[in-house]
Amino acid sequence: GASRARAVEVRVLRGQASPWSRMGRAHAPPAAMRPRRASRRSPWPSIAFAFAAIVASRASAASADDDGSPRSIPVVLATRDAVATRADTYTYTSVLMPDDDHYIHRFEPRASSLVVHHMLLFGCKGAASKTLRTREGGMFSDNDGGGQPRGAVCAGSDPEPFIFGWGKDAPDLHLPDGIGFRVGGDFGFKTLVLETHYLEKFAPNLSTNGTLAHDANEDPMSGVTVHLRPGVPRRFMSVLAYAQGFVLPPNERRTEVKTVCAYTDSAPLAAYAFRVHTHALGVEVFLEKAVAGSGFENKRTTDTSREKGFTKPFHPEPIKLASRDPQLPQLFEVVASGETEKPGSTSFDIAPGDALRVTCVFDTSNRTSATRAGWGHGDEMCNLYLMVHAEEPRYASCTGSASGGGGRSKFDFESRAEKTKTTPEILASATGAFVVPPPKLDALSGRRDRAFGSDLNVTDSSWPLSVGQVSGVAFEPDGRHVWVFHRGSRVWRGGSFDENFSITETKPIAEHTIARICLTTGRIVKQFGANEHYMPHGLALAPNGDVWVTDVGAHVVIRYDARDGSRLATFGSEKNLLRKRLAPTRRVIGDFSPDADPSGFCAPTDVAVAQDGSFWVSDGYCNDRVARFDANGAFVDEWGAGRGAKRVASESAVNADANDASKRGFDVPHSIALDFRRARLLVADRERARVTEHALDGTMLESHDFKEHGYVYHVATLSAEDDGMSGFYALTWSRGDSKFSSGSSSGVRLLAAWDDGGAGSKKTRRYARWDLPFAKIPHAIDVVGGGVGGTRAWGRGVSLFVTETGDRDAGDASLHRVWLGERFDARSDTVAPARGWTYEAEPALYDEAAEAAEASNVDAKTSFADPPLVVAAAERPSEENFGREERLAVATDGDASKRAFDDEDEDEDYAFDAEARIAAPQHGGGFGGFRPGGAVEARDSRESNLRLMREGRASRLYALWGAGTLFVAALAFATYPRRGKAGWGRVLEGRRDSRAREESRRVGVEMT
Repeated sequence: GASRARAVEVRVLRGQASPWSRMGRAHAPPAAMRPRRASRRSPWPSIAFAFAAIVASRASAASADDDGSPRSIPVVLATRDAVATRADTYTYTSVLMPDDDHYIHRFEPRASSLVVHHMLLFGCKGAASKTLRTREGGMFSDNDGGGQPRGAVCAGSDPEPFIFGWGKDAPDLHLPDGIGFRVGGDFGFKTLVLETHYLEKFAPNLSTNGTLAHDANEDPMSGVTVHLRPGVPRRFMSVLAYAQGFVLPPNERRTEVKTVCAYTDSAPLAAYAFRVHTHALGVEVFLEKAVAGSGFENKRTTDTSREKGFTKPFHPEPIKLASRDPQLPQLFEVVASGETEKPGSTSFDIAPGDALRVTCVFDTSNRTSATRAGWGHGDEMCNLYLMVHAEEPRYASCTGSASGGGGRSKFDFESRAEKTKTTPEILASATGAFVVPPPKLDALSGRRDRAFGSDLNVTDSSWPLSVGQVSGVAFEPDGRHVWVFHRGSRVWRGGSFDENFSITETKPIAEHTIARICLTTGRIVKQFGANEHYMPHGLALAPNGDVWVTDVGAHVVIRYDARDGSRLATFGSEKNLLRKRLAPTRRVIGDFSPDADPSGFCAPTDVAVAQDGSFWVSDGYCNDRVARFDANGAFVDEWGAGRGAKRVASESAVNADANDASKRGFDVPHSIALDFRRARLLVADRERARVTEHALDGTMLESHDFKEHGYVYHVATLSAEDDGMSGFYALTWSRGDSKFSSGSSSGVRLLAAWDDGGAGSKKTRRYARWDLPFAKIPHAIDVVGGGVGGTRAWGRGVSLFVTETGDRDAGDASLHRVWLGERFDARSDTVAPARGWTYEAEPALYDEAAEAAEASNVDAKTSFADPPLVVAAAERPSEENFGREERLAVATDGDASKRAFDDEDEDEDYAFDAEARIAAPQHGGGFGGFRPGGAVEARDSRESNLRLMREGRASRLYALWGAGTLFVAALAFATYPRRGKAGWGRVLEGRRDSRAREESRRVGVEMT
């Protein structure tokens, strides 16, 4: 009823007669019952006010949606079903979007699966393509003896992002509040194009339940109504599209087609809904995520790690994220109710470095010949569309290896093709290390500046004063917050541990030791860990958001729930005597005997966590090993030499061949990190001044020698490739040791190994270094891409945090934010808050300086001096701030490394890979090589490009139309007596009839 009423209203606005206007004339009182003057005046007020009521109803429809949300504008795209003159007819309809910013918050399909196979909605940055025309007999016709694609959806070379799809009587789709597809304005889609695929030739007597038929005398129509809201959404919805080309063998009960791509953009994505599509042979379509980049590899008959004889293989099962029967209604199935994941929900996120694989399962047992991928309903397809939202749109497509094995196929982003053509290779000599001051503190109110003005970072300020020695740091994936693990008022001094590495402190730290800092305000917004820790050390954020820490004083690894700070698990023996000793006993230093408990730790330094909960621990200070645990927390394996017979006694072994067993030993593995893109574990072997790369089972692959620069304290990986700075970053410190000839003024350096897109071979890897003169006693780093955290306007670069473990009471800084980029101006480059963010949304937990003073029982002003601040100005700083290219010796286990790359690149032998380079048909748009049909020659069509309607104006226009209508009604009422029967009445009636005749010539909606 609502859609029928809106259709009538549209006709009225275009000048056609309506039931209401006819009703107004039919119910006029008889002439005998009225005075003559009244009979001449009464029809026109009735018509005028009826017309005004219709306009008002249209305005109200534009100001409130069916769900009661304010100011929703329905825009209809539809096609007359009668246009389908043959089976597999494809038609196209377009509509222009409003000139100002709007976003789509709801899709309302109106079609029947008895008539329509599918409908697809595309967005164009400009106009629709002029080459689009109705295709009869399929998207590929048989004219001229060969198939011909339908061409691009959008004009020129514009990408054609897929927005929405419908099939098999799928219902409406409502998007979360404040999240939607951006249209109109300067950056949204200017045109929407709807593709409708009709199954068979139009049959008037066929049931069309759910179509847009206006009444029994009019042709039925099929289409989609998109509902717009004015303004810019808080977060932007986008679609990741999968497709694959293949040939299916006949008489097979189960045949799988796999497509895998890695996500390498800097912005994390939150999944909202997914849609699958196959034809008649499809049984299941599911989406999986690799575990630490592993799980999609080809299966080998011989396991190299078993040949080594000291590790166990790591073959995790991929994580199934979503699955659906393609024969069910092909709706967008919602996997999350909003941004925040709730306990028990099926929501998931996609982080930089994640590898995602789509698998389509087909049953060809009833086919006697091979089935190709194609557009006809006798062919097959393998498609999955994933709706995701982020701070900026991220439309991408994937046509990865048909084998679905491990590989380096990546998502093809909307803007990547242009970016790679214009963006030069990043150079260390043109990249500086700039200190980013914390947000300014308002001296009068004690609050961070709300206005975020251009001088935000100029005034001296500091990070939270209550933070002590910071031993661990980790960015959240979106770069908006950072977590720190600090020691409060406790300081690691010479007598903090005895000769058995037992801590001499008898009580845990009284202050909160884990803090979450908002980088927009610079204030602590969450903290916990009071009376829990003795000597904090390493910190890591798990992919699911949990906080993992290592305590070298308690000899444990602890997992916390980041939402409320509750302790979820403890691994190792805890020193805190207030707790029950349910964990295994502490491992004795250097005890690698068969009777030793391998699940205990002695001063563990760091932890790294995979997507399924598997984790690796660097048991560094005592046992010089790395231990691996499964997702249930059970010990699996270990590698590395302890402080005993297995320890390398000579530094000459640093240059030994990687195949030498002694090379695999460590001397204080101080930090570890996972590289999800390449399924590797990196270890900062501190005292041997190197970073080692391992397969996830411990197999040694490469060793990076940094002995020229200093002891390696920390290593962090960057999977985001959009700025060309992906790879790993290492923090080194000479500690004043004369054997290091770095020449650095501070003895502290940051080193980067850029892998130029993840290949990581010696030929493509480039090394760079920067001196960090502001750091005195460095300890840890973390890095995040420059495309997140409100720093995109700063230009090309990445964000880092460098921590220190100096003496807080002596005024030593404990936290530094660094921008590693081509430029930075502290007067203008400020952190841009997230869209919709307010200061009140994240208030500080407490007055930091006052509480710190009370806890220490000293005056805050004298105890916590502001750290020295290096402010970067607009002009080019000294050459010391800029980087240098490096040439380092890289020892490689040639056989193991080669096998690792072979495992990634080699495809499995599948039956459907009989023909190479098969086109990847799909129902959706894409970028680069992922266009559904490619380009076609322009044809001179005699038929017009027609649209069903051009709705989308803001509701204020309808209010103005209503006011104008009332004015016309008043004018007609005042002037009618002087004009008589040949006056206004006939003029209005004549215009109405004229517009009705004109509209009859404009009813066509298919794009031909």
